[in-house]
Amino acid sequence: MELGESEVQRESTASASISIDDTSKEMIAIAFGADEFDDAIGFKVGESLSEFAQA
Repeated sequence: MELGESEVQRESTASASISIDDTSKEMIAIAFGADEFDDAIGFKVGESLSEFAQA
């Protein structure tokens, strides 16, 4: 997937409140241009990299 030039110019920052309950098990992913998010930049918490790939 490529992030189009117009999307990059439109969104340059993002913020969200995210809770990590167990830092030894959970991690955060920052997604650019992912279909599952309304904005060009999104955040997701998961326990493995494969969880992020399934989204």
